[in-house]
Amino acid sequence: MSLKTLHALASQSDILPDEFARRICDKFLEVAETTLSWNFASKIFRRVFSLCQVHAKIRTDENLSLRSLSCLVQLAGLSGEVMASNEFTEHYVKLYIGSLMELFAEGPLPHEINHFCTIINRLFQYRPIQTIMRIGPDLRRQFLLYLSQYIQHLSKQAMHKAIGAGEHDDHHSLALLYDSWTLLLRGRWRLELSPEEETMIDTELINGPNLQIIKCFVECVQAPPLGCRAPVIAENDDEDDDDRVLFNDLLTPLGTMACYSVRDYMDMMIHLLRERIAEFQRMASGSADVARLPLWQEDMHWLLLLI
Repeated sequence: MSLKTLHALASQSDILPDEFARRICDKFLEVAETTLSWNFASKIFRRVFSLCQVHAKIRTDENLSLRSLSCLVQLAGLSGEVMASNEFTEHYVKLYIGSLMELFAEGPLPHEINHFCTIINRLFQYRPIQTIMRIGPDLRRQFLLYLSQYIQHLSKQAMHKAIGAGEHDDHHSLALLYDSWTLLLRGRWRLELSPEEETMIDTELINGPNLQIIKCFVECVQAPPLGCRAPVIAENDDEDDDDRVLFNDLLTPLGTMACYSVRDYMDMMIHLLRERIAEFQRMASGSADVARLPLWQEDMHWLLLLI
């Protein structure tokens, strides 16, 4: 009965304008949210992925979509007895990631961000990284590119809100993605790969995207023209929270990322330090505006945290 209801909802062209269909959807998701938290053993997984289709139809309704997102979070971490074999797990993960890419092709909506980041984190936390890497070269390349680009997008948004407005919701969501990315980096070294596969995965994961994620964060905490850090609002100046503690959930995984791109990372840090030292010398000699000193101090503060 539940699968029939799910199929009927997924087949309906539009749910939200129909009050009866909307109530049915709400009740169904309320039950599904609880049921999917159990260690259930259904073999009809293709029907389960109709939840993605249902979510696509209701995602603009925040109350309804939070229920369907909770279901998708449960499905992301599905493991244990329900997964009959490694082959079945790989097939399931491939289907799930394909559906996820289609659903969030344009990125999550503002109220979906935290659930989306939790989904990604659970995908990596609840199964070996080898499973993610075996979804097929095309889908894997598409998924890793999408993930790295979205991490960079969310880094700018989260750090702008955190530094400029003292809002940390997106910051905490970003931390889930940073942790997920470091799991990928660590897991890559446990893979048994042919030389060709090794070169391909290094290109998709380390040689380009990893360094771009680090560079993006560095730009977010440096003032223009070298970066895009938001102005610190006056009431945030007197906060007691030390940035090392407040942003530890980002700085720790960033340190891990830097280890995998250490040469390029150190080159970037040396270049930025030289730029800041030269700027200070210009201010000291009177050839640059001393009014920039507070910005310079904040830039150095973040560089020292990152080093």
